[in-house]
Amino acid sequence: MNTYSMTQSTSKIVSPHPRRTSTLAALTFAGLALAMAGPAMAVSVCAHPDLVPGKALFLGPNVSSASSESNGGGYAFVCCRYWVVDISVPSNSSGLNNDLKSFTIWANESGPYSYLTEPDCKNFWDRTYVYKKPNGATKFQWIAYWERKGEPNPQSIVPCTLKYQPGAVPLSELTPPATGTDVYRVMSVRKSGANWVTVKVQAEHLKP
Repeated sequence: MNTYSMTQSTSKIVSPHPRRTSTLAALTFAGLALAMAGPAMAVSVCAHPDLVPGKALFLGPNVSSASSESNGGGYAFVCCRYWVVDISVPSNSSGLNNDLKSFTIWANESGPYSYLTEPDCKNFWDRTYVYKKPNGATKFQWIAYWERKGEPNPQSIVPCTLKYQPGAVPLSELTPPATGTDVYRVMSVRKSGANWVTVKVQAEHLKP
């Protein structure tokens, strides 16, 4: 089992699969024992980089963007309830035309969600963790976390948007490695009321 650095802070805990409770509990205590100083993040029982990805993406040369969508909320019915995506970024990663060499990774559009009523908007949220395994490394390192909740704007032409919650550490601009390939592991979950809904993860080169 790979180890990784994290600092615990308050967060909603995602209920583990009942058959994996003992294993996940052991992982939780092991993770807490290994905790060390660093950026504060919200720790979920399942938010560790050893989960098996459901999709692998490649942001290679002459590729402006790469994305993956879950098959609805089906990911929520397996252990940990996250849609997990690996994104490989080689040193020669480049976009098209005037794309910059730098890139970003995001999960789920922030809105607007015009189809949501005000009560539904208040019960709409997502949570995302991002890890990075630099070229030559054997372990993933946590680099970003955020949780967002729906914020209704009934008098606005943008009736519902997702807003970052306290403690969020969004991703900044990223660059390909000097040599070899970096791998990013993105874990995201999204829920609307009682329903788990489609998650979209995308890596894309920035525009000038």
